[in-house]
Amino acid sequence: MYSYILSALLTICLIIAFAKAWEAYKKHKA
Repeated sequence: MYSYILSALLTICLIIAFAKAWEAYKKHKA
């Protein structure tokens, strides 16, 4: 059960990190 929670949290963190990186990339390229 804990492994499932940790996996979900890790996935969420990766999505947030990717979203922030994408926003920074668009601003840098613009």
